[in-house]
Amino acid sequence: MRLGALRSSRAFLGLSALSTLLALSACGGDNDTAPSDAPQAVRTTAVKVVGDSLSDGGTFGAKATIQAADLLQTHLWVDLVTRDLGLAPLCPRYVAPAATGLPVLNAALPFCTNHAVGGGVIHVPGTGLVGPLPFSIAFAIETQLRDLNRLAPFEAEDVVLADGGGNDAALLFSRYLEAREGSSTAWLALLNEQLTASAWQRAVLGGPTAWPQAGHEAMMALADRWVGLLQSLALEQGARRVVVLTVPNVARTPRLRALASAAALTLARQQGLSAADEAAWAASQSTDMVGLAGQWVAAFNARVQTRLADDPRVAFVDFYALLNVWIDDPSAHGFGNAQDPACPITSVDARGIASYDIATCTQAALDANPPPGKTAGWWSTHVFADHFHGTPRVNQRLADEALRVMRARGWR
Repeated sequence: MRLGALRSSRAFLGLSALSTLLALSACGGDNDTAPSDAPQAVRTTAVKVVGDSLSDGGTFGAKATIQAADLLQTHLWVDLVTRDLGLAPLCPRYVAPAATGLPVLNAALPFCTNHAVGGGVIHVPGTGLVGPLPFSIAFAIETQLRDLNRLAPFEAEDVVLADGGGNDAALLFSRYLEAREGSSTAWLALLNEQLTASAWQRAVLGGPTAWPQAGHEAMMALADRWVGLLQSLALEQGARRVVVLTVPNVARTPRLRALASAAALTLARQQGLSAADEAAWAASQSTDMVGLAGQWVAAFNARVQTRLADDPRVAFVDFYALLNVWIDDPSAHGFGNAQDPACPITSVDARGIASYDIATCTQAALDANPPPGKTAGWWSTHVFADHFHGTPRVNQRLADEALRVMRARGWR
């Protein structure tokens, strides 16, 4: 979802990997020649992707999971779906030059159909950061869809994999936490960009008691914007099979949980509580705030699904539900750790919030430095790679669910 440290390395797509991609693209994958009696109406000839870092094929040189030996061997859910369909590997349509760090179309890879960009957003805010960079039109999922329409128009046998909203939800919650701590300028500015004038006035005049409802309304506006983009720039442009990933409960990621805990502790200290009561009060407040953000995301997903429910061209993969059950009962779903990032911490700020560099978090490095009592492969049963993204196992489970949903629709 979030760019974070993905921009720190671009060395993964080497000449050999590029040559492989070029060759595979030329041959079109194993499904290029189907038997004469194959059901042509359901045959998939191309996978096209829009979204954020959950789906980004390496715009910034790495993928948002634990890195394998190279970019081609590092698989996100979209890569695994594409592989299962027997098609050539996906590759990133954009590249981020070192001079700016901002994604632009990669002239060297015109055949690539993965338009997802780490840091991608539905609403481009006037304030806020994605990693160390300011948001810009380059991170808009709308831009991805427009480029896809222009460069690789939708065909009847395409499958479109789309995700969006996670970064928007994370930014909204982060700004809310800042406002609760006493710095509401960025929060109110973000609301002003998304709410009606009357709703924004209620948020301003109502103060903290009105903010939970304002956050809900902002997420509803965001959901409507997402539906509008999918309809106008995909479905109305010829897309016939669109698989949409619901937004996961970002408030339960290590990153947002840490921010909520820090905000709650600040609030506790403002209450003048005893040391004994402070920790308990902060824990309760943190739980409540995480729960509130989870409700916002659930409402967003419900709005999107309801508005598109009657369209037979759209199917959903419920990442929100999946992540919740993995965290609530990890062992029942093949996970051993649903709380802690597997990647090593690279720095800690003054508030105790940890940072990670996903680009340098490799399987080989984790295997070479296991925690006490652990052996090689220990990271494979974690839910979280860094503080915001999933491990290879999470991506495999997402791909499995996407393929199940597609098979149920006959989209093969």
